[in-house]
Amino acid sequence: MRSSISQYVRLASRINPVQITAEIPAPGLRAFCAERQVTLTPVLMKIIADTARQFPLMRALLARNVFLRKKIYIPDAVSIAVAIEKEHSGEVFVLTPVIFSVDQKPLAVVSRELENLAQLPLHALPDMKLRRLLNLLPSFFQYLVMRCIIQSAYLAERFFGSVGISNLGAYGIFHFAPVWVNTVVFGVGSLYDKPVATNGQVAVMPVLHLGLSFNHCVIDGALAGRMLAAVRQHIEEERYREFD
Repeated sequence: MRSSISQYVRLASRINPVQITAEIPAPGLRAFCAERQVTLTPVLMKIIADTARQFPLMRALLARNVFLRKKIYIPDAVSIAVAIEKEHSGEVFVLTPVIFSVDQKPLAVVSRELENLAQLPLHALPDMKLRRLLNLLPSFFQYLVMRCIIQSAYLAERFFGSVGISNLGAYGIFHFAPVWVNTVVFGVGSLYDKPVATNGQVAVMPVLHLGLSFNHCVIDGALAGRMLAAVRQHIEEERYREFD
């Protein structure tokens, strides 16, 4: 398992992502999560999915067409890969199962699917049969198989999703840059209270640290900045309260 993870990181490192970060005042986010009895991650997944509908390149897949030329594909739905820790044989692994069509599902459904993935044992996770076969191969062939997968838009979305999210905020992390194969990956940092200047006054309120890593071959920095600004605006204006 550790070998196949290392080959995934090797493949993802070829993308050489660029990261931008933001500190986002989020005074109502904790209360909303408590009201809906959900964690922060599914709420952010829904916010990201809504933003990806506004910016199609945010969910883009860079793959090859029938003539083996690189092409940017835009999936119809927003499928999000989410980092989840799993323990097996005394060792802890981080895997990235995919929740499909997040933009088309209610918040409660996304939260329930995420919770189910977190509770499933390692062997019961989706696509574990493929992962087991992959783990039997020598490292070089593991890398080749993964590289073949990301050359196909269909397979890349099926196994790696169209957007990625990793949440390390519970460990007090502020900023980090996930190394994934997705065009856009969000690194969620801590949500903690700090002094914030608002309307000429200083107030203490929760602030969310959020990073966006992106593949510069698909997205320019200015567009990535608008994407992160749209997520920030969604959180600041508490539009998430409109989720069904």
